[in-house]
Amino acid sequence: MLGCELYDDGTTRRYWQDGYDGKDFIVYDEKTQTWTAAAPQAVGTKLRWEANPVSKQYIMDLFEQDCVDWLKNYIQNGIVKRKVPPEVRLFQKKAGHSAGSGVTCHVTGFYPREVEVIWLRDGQGPLEEGVWSGEVLPNMDGTYQVRKTLSVNPEEQKRHRYTCLVDHASLGEKIEKEWVPETGLHLGLIAGVVVGVLVLIAVIAGLVIWKKRQAGKDQSEVSSNSSNSS
Repeated sequence: MLGCELYDDGTTRRYWQDGYDGKDFIVYDEKTQTWTAAAPQAVGTKLRWEANPVSKQYIMDLFEQDCVDWLKNYIQNGIVKRKVPPEVRLFQKKAGHSAGSGVTCHVTGFYPREVEVIWLRDGQGPLEEGVWSGEVLPNMDGTYQVRKTLSVNPEEQKRHRYTCLVDHASLGEKIEKEWVPETGLHLGLIAGVVVGVLVLIAVIAGLVIWKKRQAGKDQSEVSSNSSNSS
């Protein structure tokens, strides 16, 4: 994956990342102008590329001038103006009562890449403790996605209100998604209803069997009385 980005304030970002067999292989660090081997097999490639002056100059020309110039040209000609708003969903991770719960704010389908995702507690933030931030990853359609997970113990869940706040260039207003913890009460209610229905079915079945037996007993008594009368 190779490309560059131009932001509204004039700053740029360039990236070059190669993968192999579905995993990261080697990544270019723009700040240090060196390669990072993401796998042991990439160490040899890293050393060869960094030792080759022609390769280093090619990368410098591509990143420092060509890529950004092409992008500016596309913008001026109206080719690159796409802004796609994100979709935001919250997913709660099941956990033991003592361990509390984890909730993930999944933001996906947005373009351009730059996005801000933070967790708020009672409208205040951003929260840092108990928050894990994933990397911004590309989707198959050219948009991006990112996840930010919050871990909260049971006491904190009861005392505070937690909200995922998302800001993106495509949005007129920031998106706020409030987390409503799943308590599991609805599952208990469903289980209670199911048990009640099963008990009712058992009672009805018992009554039907009892009536059939009672009817058979009465019929036997009638037959016996008729025989004695004869």
